[in-house]
Amino acid sequence: EMVLGEITTESTQYGKEGCTVIPIPGADLGDQLHEAVQHIGGHYEAQELAPEEELSLQGETIPADPNVKNFSYAVVDGDVYFRENSIMRKADLSATATGRIKGL
Repeated sequence: EMVLGEITTESTQYGKEGCTVIPIPGADLGDQLHEAVQHIGGHYEAQELAPEEELSLQGETIPADPNVKNFSYAVVDGDVYFRENSIMRKADLSATATGRIKGL
């Protein structure tokens, strides 16, 4: 019910047998995806931070600047931040490392 086609094996370009899925002729992929998603089960529970952890993180993070590449450093208002996905976390660096980053 989750495979959207027929499972077969084919010879790869290097002569090895590989598993592949061939689409069902005339089937609409959108309808198949809609049906398959109905069978996905799961439970998500958001992790809650302790109040003291939440307060300590508030002053050290800011929303990510879209002009800064992900997983890189940037200087914002004189402080060095490290971007991780949708947030920028204040970097805990030595004075030498901070000076080098600000000098770039």
